[in-house]
Amino acid sequence: MADLTQTSRERDELIRANSFLETKLTEVTQMLSSMEEGRRTDSVEVKKMREQVLLFHKEYNFYKDMAQKLDLRQSEDLDALNFALREADEKLKDQGARIADLERENLQLVT
Repeated sequence: MADLTQTSRERDELIRANSFLETKLTEVTQMLSSMEEGRRTDSVEVKKMREQVLLFHKEYNFYKDMAQKLDLRQSEDLDALNFALREADEKLKDQGARIADLERENLQLVT
């Protein structure tokens, strides 16, 4: 009978230990599931952030290229404007000299 009591107690202890371990297993499984969901969420957020960084990089390069093209075009326009101004100045000087020559000729004819 003592063996039967001992066996009964051991069985009860094993049932309690099994119940405790099942509870712990459930808790750990829930915690692992929560962590995996967090990891998936973090992974999705990291992917979105990478996409945003790539988009920002593309936009930066686009606007940088546009600024360089605008600067080049402004330089070309400025060079063309300077050339036209020099030509106009030379024409004005030539016309001034021609007017002076014509006035001298006119004075010689009058006198």
